[in-house]
Amino acid sequence: FYLLMLTSLVMAKPFSTVIELDGAAFVFEGNQSAQVEIGAKIYEGSKLMLDEAANVTIIDSEGNYHHVSGGSYLIFNKDHIDLKNGTVWTQAKHSNIGKIVSHNSIIDYSVGDFVTTVDTSKRKTQVLVLKNKVRISNLIQPDLHVMINAGEFSFIDQNYESGLPRASTRIGENSYEEVKTLFQGNMRLKGEDFSKDLFPVAIRSIASVEEKSLTPSGPKKPHISAEAYLKIVKKAPRGTSSALKTKAPIHYFGVEEHQEAGIVQRAPASIPAPKVSEKSELIREIDSSFEKSLRGHIHDNQRHPSEVNQLIDELKTYRKDYKKAY
Repeated sequence: FYLLMLTSLVMAKPFSTVIELDGAAFVFEGNQSAQVEIGAKIYEGSKLMLDEAANVTIIDSEGNYHHVSGGSYLIFNKDHIDLKNGTVWTQAKHSNIGKIVSHNSIIDYSVGDFVTTVDTSKRKTQVLVLKNKVRISNLIQPDLHVMINAGEFSFIDQNYESGLPRASTRIGENSYEEVKTLFQGNMRLKGEDFSKDLFPVAIRSIASVEEKSLTPSGPKKPHISAEAYLKIVKKAPRGTSSALKTKAPIHYFGVEEHQEAGIVQRAPASIPAPKVSEKSELIREIDSSFEKSLRGHIHDNQRHPSEVNQLIDELKTYRKDYKKAY
């Protein structure tokens, strides 16, 4: 029967050839119909309808591939495909401009990958571009168009801005995966995956890897003991704090320059924090008493001599931000 229908189309020009088929699909010409087979020619003016669970791949006269999902309905005209309903994944291989037309839109394409979905019940046409770019325009007013780049989609809806093309928007990863599920039975699309190009993954460092400070450490600043400090303070005139004249064996240990800036290198997460020794605890308690005594005699230290001020400038490792004149 299919051969009889082809005889009636002997004067028509072949538009495409079926090269992949999964499920049931039918071609119509006038009042005649036939079930599609691999290798069958589809001529200009023919209609193609797919079962809900079917997938068909055709190649047109320009060498472009059109993967048609289940439940779709198409008409093949002389210079374009009229998508009445359903979804088509187009892989354009030729630089010549091709067209897909719906009830309200015109999609112009050349080389690239894109997916066209038409829902006549909602009077909506949507285009998702995976590679290169595609132009979508209003069927009645072609000057009203939007250029869609890879990773973006747009649509024309009669209920949105009176049918004006919507500005292109980035596609979400979940939406992309939903589109791919429509073509699960298509063997020619098994290896097609644009996830890495459309949704690049940020590289994260491993927690156990040591983080290096961005601030150069530079030469270490000299450390000075409290005893040396007291020797200088003894030369100061009367009226200075008695707490500064004590001969307690206090030693103050400074830190490096990059730690003063608030940037501290941390150890890897896999290395436990070192235990604080009893000696360190004792030094911390002595230092705390030293600072407490110094604060208690602030009123007695209204003016420092120039020698002490110079020493304060040199003690960059000291954490308190004392002023020269209190």
